[in-house]
Amino acid sequence: MSKSKLGAGAASLLGALSITDKDSSQQVSIQRIKPNPQQPRTFFSEEKLQELAESIRENGILQPLLVEPQGLEYLLIAGERRLRAAQIVGLTEVPVIIKQISHEKKLEIALIENIQREDLNPIEQARAYDQLLQLLQLSHEELAKRLGKSRSALTNTLRLLHLSNEIQEGVITGKISAGHARTLLSIENKPELQKKLYDHILKEEISVRQTEAYIKSLTKENTPKAKRTSHYRPQDIVKAEKKLMENLGVKLQIKGDENRGTIAIRYHSKEKLQRIISLLEESNDME
Repeated sequence: MSKSKLGAGAASLLGALSITDKDSSQQVSIQRIKPNPQQPRTFFSEEKLQELAESIRENGILQPLLVEPQGLEYLLIAGERRLRAAQIVGLTEVPVIIKQISHEKKLEIALIENIQREDLNPIEQARAYDQLLQLLQLSHEELAKRLGKSRSALTNTLRLLHLSNEIQEGVITGKISAGHARTLLSIENKPELQKKLYDHILKEEISVRQTEAYIKSLTKENTPKAKRTSHYRPQDIVKAEKKLMENLGVKLQIKGDENRGTIAIRYHSKEKLQRIISLLEESNDME
């Protein structure tokens, strides 16, 4: 099977399995192919399957399925969407490449193949990343390089797994978008608030931007107001402040202590200012 006829992602998979032109495809009865129980993908869009079925009806299956022999049957390793679409069309045989593969490699291939699909929803993608990290014992940086993605993109996708199962299911089934889900991550440590917002999104059908604004309003409501810190003031200062206010007939505040500070006098008219000046001058003359 010539790799030039395959997509870049598929070619890289076959190359990883050392599949060359010598591994030619052959037709196998569709009834003899068993789905992979370890298939990491759990949701298949009926609309997308119908589109693929129409393409197969017109052009046939351009990329063979990858299978492993198991007695008289074959275990599907890669190509479940093509298999399902072929069943919709009513094909009795499909092209396959038969290869004996280790257990770990089978899961790795199934995961990578799914990740390379454009229509993979973000939760399935995150789960596939997580399974690959555990299977291959790689860091986020190492896996990102292996998949040709940025580390930040991979890490942000993995964070979606911090959402509750209900919200993850909402993303898978299309009740909310990936943008909504990422917005919800800003309050991932507040599950009750997160659930409240999720229900609000479903009920009001608000946009991602409206969701962000709603989060700001919710977090503001739930943030306790900072308590004012009370500062100790010496009793001598308090008494002196009171006596000055009585003598001058104005409000004032002494800031500081017995050794150093300032006196702030408040007045609200020219007359008040003149009276304060006069009292201070009289006090000075008395000295």
